[in-house]
Amino acid sequence: MKKLILILAMISCTVSMTAQQMQYHLDDNSHLLTRITVKGDYWNMNWLISPDGKKYPWIDKKYQWGNMKNEVPQGLYRVAIQTSVRRWFQGHNIVEEYTIENLSDIPVDMAMMRICTPWNARYLAADTVTTVRCSVQVLTKEDGNTATGVKATRLSGQGPHVGLMVTKGAIGNYVTGDCDDLSMNSQCGVMWIIPEHYMLKPKKKYVMQWHIFAYKDTEEFIWKAKKITGSKTVLNVK
Repeated sequence: MKKLILILAMISCTVSMTAQQMQYHLDDNSHLLTRITVKGDYWNMNWLISPDGKKYPWIDKKYQWGNMKNEVPQGLYRVAIQTSVRRWFQGHNIVEEYTIENLSDIPVDMAMMRICTPWNARYLAADTVTTVRCSVQVLTKEDGNTATGVKATRLSGQGPHVGLMVTKGAIGNYVTGDCDDLSMNSQCGVMWIIPEHYMLKPKKKYVMQWHIFAYKDTEEFIWKAKKITGSKTVLNVK
């Protein structure tokens, strides 16, 4: 009887973990993302800042999710690189894979790269409980995590929320920029992910791959993150 109760409890715990389908929309020309949503979300929140210039006139197509530069600074030089991105669904998750090829004759530090990830985290002080903005925690190894990613949480605290976990390569850091908000009392700036310090040799390729998924609370974020990256993953999340 005790064994049966334990099995039923395990089944109940597994079923309680949500399996919500991620959705995205592409720009017809650039094939970069302009929307990330969760199917069935009551508020139909776009987890990205829309790059159409309507809400924030200075945020245009150069801030589409996945935008990368085709050259990076390396000492006194600017080194030519070639970038590409693939994306597909794996179960309910979006998987993106960024490939960076060093076209030059000298090594390139991947920490000089930037990948645009414009999380919809721009908000005024009065918007701190809104259902259509988020706060973002970037998980790096310097903060005690054994895997890297992003935990984005709706400001109201009401799920579903959206997470991102890296399965190839690693996030080293991030920067925010282009904060032209009219209010001084705001959180703003478009986020760019910085890959790990890795010296990419001439004519070689570096791959950054991550999974984007929905979660309902911190417990489920950790459960899904470990399912993606491995059961022994250590995460220091809020």
